[in-house]
Amino acid sequence: MTTPRDRVYRAARRMLAQTVPSPVFDTRKIMVVGLPRSGTSWLAKGLSLSPGVSYYFEPDHHWPTHTRYIYLPSDQHSPELHALVRKALEGRVRDEYAVAELDWGGLLKQPLAKTVLTKFVRLPLAVDWLDTQFPQARIAQIIRHPVPLILSWQARGWRPDRQVERLLAQKPLMSKELKPYRFAMTSAEGYWEKAAAFWAATTVRQLNARRPGNLLVQHEWLCQAPQERFGWLYDQLGLEKGEDLSRFLNGNLRKDAGPGYGRWRDPRSEIHKWKDQIDADALRQVKRVAERFELPVYRELDPEDLLAPGKDRLPAPAPSSQASLAPALLNKRRWRASA
Repeated sequence: MTTPRDRVYRAARRMLAQTVPSPVFDTRKIMVVGLPRSGTSWLAKGLSLSPGVSYYFEPDHHWPTHTRYIYLPSDQHSPELHALVRKALEGRVRDEYAVAELDWGGLLKQPLAKTVLTKFVRLPLAVDWLDTQFPQARIAQIIRHPVPLILSWQARGWRPDRQVERLLAQKPLMSKELKPYRFAMTSAEGYWEKAAAFWAATTVRQLNARRPGNLLVQHEWLCQAPQERFGWLYDQLGLEKGEDLSRFLNGNLRKDAGPGYGRWRDPRSEIHKWKDQIDADALRQVKRVAERFELPVYRELDPEDLLAPGKDRLPAPAPSSQASLAPALLNKRRWRASA
């Protein structure tokens, strides 16, 4: 129940968000991109704890419906979307939802921010376009095993069938890299198959969008050793480490009000906990559809089938060896789905 005190608090926050100037300096710009419920909130929250970061939570949440899961070739002209993304990267987002992860201190420090961090959950098909149109920004993509993702969508009443239809309606997307998978997408039936088709098609696009200088991590890879791997991400993105990151990963950082990552969970337990939450028939449906896309990750629905070679996937501290031990996410050889 909303109390008068809550209403006053929210009104004061809205007023402050509307009046505090945007960052006044030339800021580092970072975009976290992934599907909803794929771990974007955990990843972005962890990155946002670097000193001097101003974090904008899903500015695409209130964007026009036609921008959701839109595919854009890297050279396509889209003034509307360009203006929306530019506004977010410049820290000129003022709606209450987008700034909800900023506490009072974060709001007041916005003008002095050294880094603007934005999290997008409806642009995973447009990463190539983002990379080309905003070369000054670094992109950190995240992907996740399909089952916990779909379970979370189902719990929230989300409709994957509508998203599959949205993808199928985009001719530039379906005439190129998703062309081999049209039948897998159109023949999917029921909630689990359609959700798996949407996940797999989007994952194909995300894997194909890897570029040198940008990152793609798997949620499970982060969960295996969060302290070391968030530290590696900080190094790659040029972020300054502080005590808040360790406290956050250990569950000792107080959660302020906001729509993002909430109660602390043991990261290692997140990798396999879904196995007790799905029945055998639903699991077979997900597996059947996922196999048709021949992805190089999560084969046989193994949550620890990751892109990095070998069993020891911890990023090495020595810069000279980072490229070989970091997730293949940084591998300059692009994976392409076979036709």
